Amino acid sequence: MNRIIMSWAATAALLLALTAAVPAAATVDHTYVSGKGTDTGGCVTPPTACRTFAYALSQTATSGEIIVLDPANYSPVTITNSISIVADGGGPAGIILATGNAITVNAGTAGVVNLRGLTLDGEGTAQSGIVVNSAGSLTISDCFIRHFQNSGILLSGNLNGSILNSVMANNGIGLTVSGSSTFVNANQTFVTIRKSVANDNGAAGFSLGTAGFVTVAFADSVATGNSGPGILINGPSDVFSYGDNEFALNNNHGDVVGGTLLSVGKQ
Repeated sequence: MNRIIMSWAATAALLLALTAAVPAAATVDHTYVSGKGTDTGGCVTPPTACRTFAYALSQTATSGEIIVLDPANYSPVTITNSISIVADGGGPAGIILATGNAITVNAGTAGVVNLRGLTLDGEGTAQSGIVVNSAGSLTISDCFIRHFQNSGILLSGNLNGSILNSVMANNGIGLTVSGSSTFVNANQTFVTIRKSVANDNGAAGFSLGTAGFVTVAFADSVATGNSGPGILINGPSDVFSYGDNEFALNNNHGDVVGGTLLSVGKQ
């Protein structure tokens, strides 16, 4: 009997040792990326910063934050959970690429994603800057998104989104809000666009409701110099203007096409 007890004790000790040898899942709330970083370790302090968004994301807990320390190209990333990526330093920090999409969001209907201070450049040949396939809540602020063949920003499905103080320039379309053909109520896709600019895009500045009903509200925003309409409203979507918007000097088809811009006074 003693031999059996000792055998079980030895087995338990071995299992404990093996478990300790397996790296734990990422549980760090804040990680760092730097142009001088390396994709090793946990990215938990500025001196141990990672090099790419994708690696830092793998080391960051859900609902955590990736902090950008300095200007660099941090390579494309696919976001699959709630996260914030924040670049508040000087100089362009973000993603430069020649093919594909810079940021893809597949965060699910409960995902909360925040992107701030990023510069995304498609070099005239990449597809789109930010493609959101699923998210519950999305905030894009202080971003500059340019030179993408399709859309600077493409929002699909049902979500609550905010585009704040951002510029979408020299893309195919500045911002596309496609919506969804399936919804429980009329407000499942609601996007606020405030203090943002869509200019010099190859087609529309803002294209709204291409796949279903959307509700979009503009405040203090600009669409100008686009080769198509400033705002293209597709289908029975509701588009509101809260004053101080400038939709003018777009080259073809007019400044607001396909629907009515509903004026609701100054916000």
